Amino acid sequence: MKMNKSALLFKCNNCEAAIRPLTFFDGSVWCPNCRTNLFIELNLKADNRESVQTVRDPSFSISQELFAKYLCEGGGRDVLRSAINYCRKAAYALDPYALLNLGYFYSLGYVDSVHIETGRAFARLCFEIAKKCSSDVGEDFSSLVERNLQALQSPLKKSDESDTFYLKELTERIWEGEKATAPRLGVFSIENSGEETDKAAVIRLLEELYKNAVVYLLKQNADGKNPFNKITNSNQFKKCFERENETLWFAFMRKGEPLKAYKKAISGILGNEKELQQNLSVIISEMKKLGNRGVDFSDQNVLICTFTDRLNKYYGADGSKEYSAFDRLSWLYRKIQGDK
Repeated sequence: MKMNKSALLFKCNNCEAAIRPLTFFDGSVWCPNCRTNLFIELNLKADNRESVQTVRDPSFSISQELFAKYLCEGGGRDVLRSAINYCRKAAYALDPYALLNLGYFYSLGYVDSVHIETGRAFARLCFEIAKKCSSDVGEDFSSLVERNLQALQSPLKKSDESDTFYLKELTERIWEGEKATAPRLGVFSIENSGEETDKAAVIRLLEELYKNAVVYLLKQNADGKNPFNKITNSNQFKKCFERENETLWFAFMRKGEPLKAYKKAISGILGNEKELQQNLSVIISEMKKLGNRGVDFSDQNVLICTFTDRLNKYYGADGSKEYSAFDRLSWLYRKIQGDK
């Protein structure tokens, strides 16, 4: 099936512009024109069911076809991404089945630009809206939605994926698919625990990452501060693993300018290396407390962080000018992770 990108446009209920929405790392969906959190507004609209008619959007059938192709024919990540995009369009039209499936995609980690720990919050919102729109689709559907809401009450088990698998997946995502949703910057940890660590494979993947990103090693000084040491030669990775039984923390920033559509808003921010290091240090500190392996942010994530007033409206973030986009990003990450 040939993808028609114009078919993925839908009208924002707030500004009525034809848009392709932006997706934040927590799963929230934003209008790039009026900077509105779309599904929060949709939830408010669904509360007033007397003025809302459920629409069976044809985009949902296309989504189902594409997802079947992904599962049965090995369609790849682009096919999966398109299936989710069509499902999102139908969900925004208040198709209850699309809302249910969109919740599935987020709760099970299918959306590659969204962290599964935080994506579950957006999945819950999808299920709740679907519940409000299910009065005319039968009790079985309502019961299914309720069971999915109950399933999200259970805490997410931490992944047992190896460091080599994690790094392989990260390096593939950096340049695969849409660059706007590929990892732009992030932090991750590697356990250097002797025999359990496949050092050769990990070092090889770190060297692969180094080809496409600026990489830093985090070290803690005696004064407790965490400076970033830039890796200036791929051979330095071997030295990082000379001491065993310690956790190594790395940060990365993808090489190259942001996409043209994003450059004006975020290129200055991304060029401030000091600010980058300070904010990622804060994120690392919080990740250590929560026991998380890693986190990454895309161009879309950083761009949405410039929506200061909107973040303040929906998340209660401090949007004063003294805080940068990265400050707001790390603040919001910590808040969402802490609310799990």
